Amino acid sequence: VLALTALVMVAAAIFGIPVAKTLSAGGFQDPTSQSAEATALLTEKFDQGDMQLLFTVTAEDGVNSPAATATGTEIVRALEQSPHVAQVTSAWTAPPPAAAELVSKDKTAGLVVAGITGGENDAQKYAEALSEQLAHDRPGVTVRSGGAAMVYAQINAQTERDLLRMEAIAVPLSF
Repeated sequence: VLALTALVMVAAAIFGIPVAKTLSAGGFQDPTSQSAEATALLTEKFDQGDMQLLFTVTAEDGVNSPAATATGTEIVRALEQSPHVAQVTSAWTAPPPAAAELVSKDKTAGLVVAGITGGENDAQKYAEALSEQLAHDRPGVTVRSGGAAMVYAQINAQTERDLLRMEAIAVPLSF
């Protein structure tokens, strides 16, 4: 009986551990809610993207310094090249009235806002990959990423770690 139980436990572990990778990353929105319908409309009709990914570009010399301008436009170009980005707006590429709204009051930080495609399941994966590629410091400039897409990516990563930790405790205790 103990040997059979041990075999069942090993088989369950073999089939159960990969489950965290195959679970849906989304499903938080009610598809019939007004907000979900509005998001679908913005995505389909106005090509806004499903979730937003934000980058802050901070430089002590200000957002109009050569280093900050080069970094901001580099990030914008890279995002525009991505097949998973619907639209990009930044403090360096938007018209002056809109650009002013994307700059901090002390003029040391500027925003790059990207609409990421892929729905609830894939947008956060794409955002995480773009963040790993682009959110690193350059000489004289600090770059950080955030936004709804990164929040969902971090929630899912933490949930996966917690699930594995829980199973590592529960399975031996159950056995």
